[in-house]
Amino acid sequence: MTSVLIYDFFQKAEIMDIPTNPNISYVAVVLFLLGLFLFLSGIKVIQIEKVTVSSGFKTWLIGIILMIVGSILGFSKISINNNQKNAETSQEIDSSANLSKFNSDIWYRFTNNFLKDTKALDITNDKKIKPVMSKLGNYSGQYWKIKHEKNGYYRLTNRFLGERKALSISYSDKNKLIMAETRNDSAQYWSFLPVNNGQYRITNKLLEKGSSLDTHSGTENSLFMGTTGKESEQMWTLSPIK
Repeated sequence: MTSVLIYDFFQKAEIMDIPTNPNISYVAVVLFLLGLFLFLSGIKVIQIEKVTVSSGFKTWLIGIILMIVGSILGFSKISINNNQKNAETSQEIDSSANLSKFNSDIWYRFTNNFLKDTKALDITNDKKIKPVMSKLGNYSGQYWKIKHEKNGYYRLTNRFLGERKALSISYSDKNKLIMAETRNDSAQYWSFLPVNNGQYRITNKLLEKGSSLDTHSGTENSLFMGTTGKESEQMWTLSPIK
């Protein structure tokens, strides 16, 4: 009976993510189990050899108190976890709401805070057709559309190639950016996280939020997916082209 109750409690504790914080959650589990043991001992449900526990009112009362304290600590942790999850969900919703101003029928130019208005996201006009940062100008490769896809993600295509190719992550080198045939591929799904001054951090579904669209600080300012940080190269401005 006791083993079943303890097993059931651990199963519920795992489901509720109680052990995620050893400073609170494990203490809550230990207190609850100790309280459960004293309570059952107090009402003579269990008896363990070599362990002296007096049955009676005081024993099961102390057990109940420990169980209550353990439960309070455990559920307070659950509440904190739920609040954090709700905050993350709210942030994602707010991000999508901010992106509602993006019109999939118009073109946008992508520049970052490091290069300012000297260079923009572009593609090479050759057989390689690779994404690059080029001198700002009236070039069709710098005209990008932000098309809303599913689950809050977006696909990026440009005027030069049309919708047949989209900005994508290379599977052979996941730090590398390519223009790939448009398809249902997580490497082509992009997210925009609002940062300061109307700028955005751009991440990819395949790499999640650990990597962001970035440019090298060298002469060529080549594009890559860098480890997410506070670098100005990762802060992007999306300007409508009139």
